Amino acid sequence: MKEIPIETLRQIQLRLLKCINTICVENNLHYSLCGGTLIGAIRHKGYIPWDDDIDVIFPRGDYEQFIEIAEKRLPDNLAVYTCFNKPDYYYPFAKLVDTTTILEERCDRLFDGLGIYVDLFPCDGLPNDEKKRNAYWNVIRIWKRLNTMVYQRTVDGESLPKRLLRKSVFFLYRFKSKSSLAKKINNLAMQNPFATSEYVACSVAGYGIKEQIRRTVFDSYIDVPFEGELFKSFSGYDEYLCSLYGNYMQLPPEDKRVLRHQFKAWYK
Repeated sequence: MKEIPIETLRQIQLRLLKCINTICVENNLHYSLCGGTLIGAIRHKGYIPWDDDIDVIFPRGDYEQFIEIAEKRLPDNLAVYTCFNKPDYYYPFAKLVDTTTILEERCDRLFDGLGIYVDLFPCDGLPNDEKKRNAYWNVIRIWKRLNTMVYQRTVDGESLPKRLLRKSVFFLYRFKSKSSLAKKINNLAMQNPFATSEYVACSVAGYGIKEQIRRTVFDSYIDVPFEGELFKSFSGYDEYLCSLYGNYMQLPPEDKRVLRHQFKAWYK
């Protein structure tokens, strides 16, 4: 099989993003570019030159509706995978996948049907009480670390104790559904309604407490340019990006501007 070059991979990802935008616009669902994809849109009007993925975030209610609608109307060559519709899927967030491709990630264990994808992240409410909010972050961090130990391979330079712990956790959970920990993480995250929470976050993945932002960031949306097209961003993107990255408009040092390609992809 011939490996798919980065330029073609990005074109496939962009088609997936257009599909997400179409479904959301037609069904009045809210979404926003997020993470490095949003930095790329604001700073470069497209991909960060050394980036090779696309990330999208939804308020939890819109996220669930998007998945329900997408499962019914996606063409045969696309699929939305979650830990609730695919037993061997171990991520606590969804992926929109091009099923005509095969993708192998360097760090993560494989599951059946993985192809070139766009990550879909839910944003959930957090406890309004600060002490309860901090306690929540401590709990969710433990479950996310356990899940990571199950689905990530041993990495270079990993200490012997951590390697042994990873293998032990993987052994214990090999007798359970691969999606069980991801379901647990989602059930924890959904305890606080988005609409009535002062603070919200994508707590099922990402940067932990840095993801925590005011819910009002999601109150309105704007169009932002990305690779010659217009997609959605919450209008409060500056608060979100500053929380995650600090001065996100400043370019990193030149030695950090390297395409860290973590996967290989082929057509079936």
